Order: sequence, then C-alpha cells, then structure tokens
Amino acid sequence: MFAFGVFVASQNVGDVTLIREQLIKLSHKANIVALYIKPEKCVNTLGKALIIKAIEQVYSMEGVEQIYWLKKLYVSCGFEVFGKDKRALKFDNTYYDEAYMVLVL
Repeated sequence: MFAFGVFVASQNVGDVTLIREQLIKLSHKANIVALYIKPEKCVNTLGKALIIKAIEQVYSMEGVEQIYWLKKLYVSCGFEVFGKDKRALKFDNTYYDEAYMVLVL
C-alpha cells in the first residue's frame, strides 16, 4: 500500500491511495482505493497528476500487471472500462451505476 499527497502552504489539498491485492491469485492486481482533491482546487489537473504518480509507482512493484479504479475521469490516463455494476449505489431513492476500469500495464 502507498499514498501520495499534494500540499500547498503545508495543507493537504489532495491525495491518492493504492493497495496491492494480497492473495496469491490476485497479486498481479493493484487497486486505487481513494482519491481526494479539495473542491476549490483544480480537480482534473491535481487528480490526473496524482493518478499518474500512482501509475509510476506501480511500475516499481514487481509482479503487478494491472491497476483497477472505479471512476470515469481516468480514461485520459489510459484506463478502460471492463464492466459495469448496475444500480451499485443508491442515494435518496436514486440508483447510480458504477463503471469498473482497468489499466493493463
């Protein structure tokens, strides 16, 4: 597991967390499990920079071949949709689908 953050004037304005799968049959995968950007910051620019940093770090992790993420924004970083979870989230009686994405290294 690792996390990277972006700091401005000693304040965290964004971070990303990636966790490698621990089971032997899944150890070729890593998952980006969190991305946070302060709303008043440039979300696309900082978010993309953090994702690229996470991808760069994964290249140093022996045996990892794929990174998984659940957000559509990361198509610009090379991720592709490989599936969809219909009605994955429900809020105020409204359902939202979730797209599953992967970056094959």
